[in-house]
Amino acid sequence: MIVAQRNYQSNAQTIKTQDSILQTLVSLR
Repeated sequence: MIVAQRNYQSNAQTIKTQDSILQTLVSLR
């Protein structure tokens, strides 16, 4: 359970990072 929770947290972090990068790219246009 703990391992799955850590995996989920790291995945959520990655998605947040990608989302912010996408937003930055869109705002640069």
